[in-house]
Formats: sequence, C-alpha cells, structure tokens
Amino acid sequence: MKTSRNAPCDCGSGRKYKVCCLPKEEAARKPLSDQDVVLVLVPTRGAISYETHLALNANMGGVPHRSLIVARKPIVEARNTLARFALEAIERGDLFEFVPREYFCLWVDDDAWWPADVVPMMLRAMREIPMLDALFGKFGTRLPFSKVYAWRDADDPESFPKENVDCAPADLVQIEGAGFHFVLMRSSLLKRVGPNPFDILAGEDGREMAEDASFCRRAVAAGAKLGVGMGFPIIHVDPIDGAAYVPGMPAMMMDGNAARILTVEHSTPQGTIKTGELRKYGKEIDAAMGEAAAYGDALAEEMQQRRTLFTEKEARR
Repeated sequence: MKTSRNAPCDCGSGRKYKVCCLPKEEAARKPLSDQDVVLVLVPTRGAISYETHLALNANMGGVPHRSLIVARKPIVEARNTLARFALEAIERGDLFEFVPREYFCLWVDDDAWWPADVVPMMLRAMREIPMLDALFGKFGTRLPFSKVYAWRDADDPESFPKENVDCAPADLVQIEGAGFHFVLMRSSLLKRVGPNPFDILAGEDGREMAEDASFCRRAVAAGAKLGVGMGFPIIHVDPIDGAAYVPGMPAMMMDGNAARILTVEHSTPQGTIKTGELRKYGKEIDAAMGEAAAYGDALAEEMQQRRTLFTEKEARR
C-alpha cells in the first residue's frame, strides 16, 4: 500500500511521511543534469538595498538559483541558520526540478551589487579549479580607495592583495581569510566545517574574531582552499544615498542596475560623499529626512547617557 502523506513515515523517525522520506524519494526520481545550481544566502537586518534586489533579479547570469533569507537576527545566528537551512534544503532535494551536478552556496550581504557576468564566471572558475573550496569577490569597505577585504595571512592585516604590486588585476589569489560580503563556496565546505560554523573564535591575541573570520579559520583548519578573484569586483553600496565603492577606486554612484563614475572630485578627509553628491528627493522630503536623522542622533545620544548612568549605578553597588 502507498503510504499516506500525513501518515507516520515508515522509516520510524516519528515524523510525517511528507516531511521525512517523501521529498528524498521524489528527488531520486528527478532527471539528472549537468548544470550546477546556486543557493543564495542573504542575512539581512531587515532591509535589503534596492540595488541588491536588482542584482538578485537581473544579474545572476541565467544560473539556476534559489534565495534563502534570514532577517532581524544577530549576525552569528543568522549565518548559522542559513548554513543549516542550505544543507537541509540540499538533503531534501526539493528546490529544483532536476538533480544538479553540484550545489554551490553564494553568500550575499544586503548592501552588495555585482555585474551580470560575475556569477557565471565565478562558477566557471570553481569548475576549472576543483581543489578550490570558496571563491571571494573583490570588495572593500564603504570608503573610496579602500583596501581589498581579504588576507593571504589571516593574522596580518597588511597581507591583502595589492593590484599591480604583488598580483595582476585578473589574478586569483590564495588567501586565509576574507569578509563574507560576496563569496561563492561549494556546499561540501559547509559540511566539512561542521555545525554552527560562524560561532565566534578567539584569535592569537585572545581577542574575539568576527563571524566571517571565524568561519575562514575553521575552513582553513579543515584543509579548505580559499581564493579571492581580483577580476570579480563587487560593489559595496550605501543604501541611504546610493554611493558605490570598489577597492582602489574613487566613489561612484548607483544608477539603477549600473554604477556610474562621479563627475566631481571625491576628496573629503573622512571619505564620505560631499553634500552636492547626495541623492535629492525634493525640498520637503529632504527636510523631513534631515529632521528624522536629527531625531535619531538625539535619541542615540539619550540612550548612551542612560547606559552610562546605569553602568555607574551598577558599579556603585
């Protein structure tokens, strides 16, 4: 007799058949394919930038993909949850109508933008270099002329790749660590690193590392090979004003699904965009936004004063 979808699974797990063995049996009947697929993993504070939405919708280069999003959770919990979701989805095999050649995971921050050819080219590089476990895009901070946020030596902040000094603009550079702004990895790496791969580790100096640095440390310890593609520039978008940043370059501005070079010099000491370069929405809206920003600054200051008073009170106890 055919097992009912809502009946207890015959395997004895205690779960319903429809959420236990049925998905695996259905996946086994799907046609095999020579295509690779990508699970896009997006941890977000709750607001994915407009430009990131555009890239997710239009700049995946025809690569079969599905997006998994975790919002409004601490970053360590969000990344660990996404890693677990990805492995569970791969085991179920119910996201695609075929059995892919290989599953890849693409970690994307909610303020990233990339050109349409980047994902297919990164996939091709991973196919051609089978020993490579994770390939990072070239990105930096939201500042003009920033450094590449990747390091050959995870304990040396000055070991970042330097174009036209110690590497060529299109080189693939082996690294020990990088930020997770945009990274394509084999799903097998998530299995190798183990559960909760983003839990915080301590560095050699005893200080806590960031969650992405902690992942990289575990990956390297597990024998993984990491690389950054200098020919895969990833934009770091300021979601407030649309400023766009690439390592080693002056600030640009996003214009829909494209980045444009600014026509005015970008020279403020703090690396921030000058007032004349900010997007404008009209006098009334700009004024309201200014008032909201001022209120937010005042509220932040008030909360800091409260925290200080509370700390002093606790110290006197």
